[in-house]
Amino acid sequence: MSTPAPQLPEQSFLDRMAPFFGLFFYSALLLGFLGLAARPDSGLLSWRGAAVIGLSLASAALFQRIFVRRFTRDPEPWPLPAPVAWGYFGAQALILAALLQIEPSFLGVGFVLIGQAMGGLRPHHWPLPLAAYFLLVSLQIGVLEALLATDWLGLVRIAFITLFFIVLGLLMHQLFTQRYRLLHLVGELRRAQAEGGAAGPRAEGPAAPAEPPPPA
Repeated sequence: MSTPAPQLPEQSFLDRMAPFFGLFFYSALLLGFLGLAARPDSGLLSWRGAAVIGLSLASAALFQRIFVRRFTRDPEPWPLPAPVAWGYFGAQALILAALLQIEPSFLGVGFVLIGQAMGGLRPHHWPLPLAAYFLLVSLQIGVLEALLATDWLGLVRIAFITLFFIVLGLLMHQLFTQRYRLLHLVGELRRAQAEGGAAGPRAEGPAAPAEPPPPA
């Protein structure tokens, strides 16, 4: 019976990162549900609740089937390739826009998706998804209203909140990429050692036959 191949260190690291992203993602969805449930006029039993449940299930399915599956089962899990990233983050942006129209408490999902984009993509792929998410988030937290009312204190507060999440995302991306590169290098060294050890006995070849003893 053959033993399973040992898990490479970079894949083990990414397996631990998937629950980290999942914790924030589902916590943000839960906060949105709690905000909707707290409404006295239209709670979870209204049409809003049905729409939110459907949209949340669609968002969770995308997260599990694309983002988490990519990190835990794909042999080359990071970074997300461009076609997969555009499909995933584009669909999530549409779902987020619909959720925010129904219940503003789903704002946290936008910040979580910003973190996913910064963690799962290389920096040159950031502008499009981040622009979409920051636009949705800024409209929800009242940037336009603050500009029209010249509420400079409110704008400064919003800027600090946004800057905080940007810095947090940058730190997470830096940690993520450095850790992955280091562990990927360790994995390459292990592969090279394993290939060298397997090639060693084959290179030696069969042992030469012993010479017959000289005649007496």
